[in-house]
Amino acid sequence: SPQYDRTSGPFDKLPLGRGFDRYYGFSGPLTDQWHPNLILDNQHIVLEETGRKADYHLSDDLVEKAVTFVRDHRASTHRPYFLYVAFGACHSPHQAPRRYVDTYRGAFDHGWDEERRRVLRRQIDEEVVPPGTALPPRNVGVPPWAELPRERRALYARMQEVFAGFLTHCDHAIGRLLDSLAALGGIENTLVMVLSDNGASGEGGESGTDNILRQQNGLTVRPEELLQILDDLGTERTASNYPSGWGMVGNTPLKLWKRYTHGGGIRAPFIMRLPASVAADVGKRRQFHYVTDVVPTILDLLHISPPEIINGRVQVPIHGSSLAYSFAEPEAPTRKHQQYFEMLGHRSIWQDGWKAVCQHIPGTAPDDDVWELYHLDRDFSEFHDLSSSQPDLLASLVHAWWEEAERFDVLPLDDRGWERIADEPTRVGSVERYVYTAGTSLSTRCCPQFIGRSYRIVARMIRTSRDDDGVLLAIGGRFGGFSFYVRKDAIVHDYNYFGRHYVLTSDPRRLGTGEVTAALDFRRQGRSARVALSISDQLVAEGAVPELIPIYMGAEPMEIGRDTQTPVSDAYECPFAFKGEGLEVTVELFQDEANGASELSPSVEPSLFD
Repeated sequence: SPQYDRTSGPFDKLPLGRGFDRYYGFSGPLTDQWHPNLILDNQHIVLEETGRKADYHLSDDLVEKAVTFVRDHRASTHRPYFLYVAFGACHSPHQAPRRYVDTYRGAFDHGWDEERRRVLRRQIDEEVVPPGTALPPRNVGVPPWAELPRERRALYARMQEVFAGFLTHCDHAIGRLLDSLAALGGIENTLVMVLSDNGASGEGGESGTDNILRQQNGLTVRPEELLQILDDLGTERTASNYPSGWGMVGNTPLKLWKRYTHGGGIRAPFIMRLPASVAADVGKRRQFHYVTDVVPTILDLLHISPPEIINGRVQVPIHGSSLAYSFAEPEAPTRKHQQYFEMLGHRSIWQDGWKAVCQHIPGTAPDDDVWELYHLDRDFSEFHDLSSSQPDLLASLVHAWWEEAERFDVLPLDDRGWERIADEPTRVGSVERYVYTAGTSLSTRCCPQFIGRSYRIVARMIRTSRDDDGVLLAIGGRFGGFSFYVRKDAIVHDYNYFGRHYVLTSDPRRLGTGEVTAALDFRRQGRSARVALSISDQLVAEGAVPELIPIYMGAEPMEIGRDTQTPVSDAYECPFAFKGEGLEVTVELFQDEANGASELSPSVEPSLFD
């Protein structure tokens, strides 16, 4: 996701730079459904400044804007349109209107083991999976429901209720979208596709979480803590994800989860509603196909050959093959013969009904991985491993995987997870001194990299009144980050460690009016830090932050003079804009003791904006 494209551009990686005429949506992963990070065309916007509804939810907002775009298009041209609606649902954080969540109260009290059995029975009855499909053993790491304490069963059942409400709300949003498009006319000649990007997630771990940012930083939460905020799950006060046991249910009857290349990671729902002119027959199709076949199918139906050159650039050939043949021939053999898969070092390949797959352990050699073999044409759920009885076939499939990996630039393998975040490209380079003014908003990949560093923040301002409060600099939000702000004529530093707040405040009425300067010195000492606050070079407060965010402060931007989306501190509400004048904030990053320097020494490099 192009998170570094936020302010000055270039915006070539945003949708308008990739061929779309209009765009409304979020950039980056894991966006908050109540307070999303949004872009309109190439402009980042703040909902509080554009009229946020009291009952706002992102899924509703995306549908309303999609319908507006189509209506405007239809009013000005007769050209066909391509509409791509990318919901945040049902990715974490799981957040949904309470009335949808409460509809499912008690619906999952029987637990994930029984729910898997019920789901498989329905799948067989409705011919979603072949008759006789076996239910594999419980995924490793998922405890038997019957052995869980009663309090945990209540907690975990509520987490699934939140997910179900989230999904149902999104389903209704899709229905409203289709109804609105039908009202505009022409939907009988429109191809509609609904698909998921991957299998259900096991990233919540055994107990789930109320704060996915904590999980992104490799930290867990005790179920006893979650029980204290049970009623907050699904609301704007949490950014939750369910336990991996419910992700296992979502992938019934397949093994493992998203991020793996067993069936639970790569098989996903795909629904098409065909134009009346294409085919009248409806029903299920069992031919094997993959997401790379979506674009060839659309081009096939439109009778369009993809151009070999666009704007003077030779194009990479489109991978995949059309599945349009199956519309008129429901029982036709699949025309696809091979497909490789890779995710975080996990690998698999499908070939003419057979599948070889391995589960990779991060940090180990790929050649040490143990491959399994399944005959998917007869074993939909990958239940019977035939690797020992068909070693030659397995060897040929593994060899084919490496050939495909070479052909499609999969190599070298990278088996890191969230650690990749630290290596993502940033705009800031080696610059270690920055000067900003009020209103600046920068993505976390375009602002100073505070993680693992010592730093000094100096805010110069003009206060005409002792009531000139507000944010000086904030990064992150309700679920993690820090804020440096003025309140009640004092300066405050709030370090939000995933909901635990370490707050340092100067004495009230110390800042004063006129031209004033406030400074924050943050000196990292291993996994903790010492913090000092100064006013006009006079020390006014000292304290400690005993635990530091290790990897990532989330997708909410760094902002100067305000804090939008969600508040870092519980002491104020967004946007808590600074009321004074002439705000200028200087940020200096230092090499500290942990990085090999014994003293804090400011960089002599020029400001990025000087």
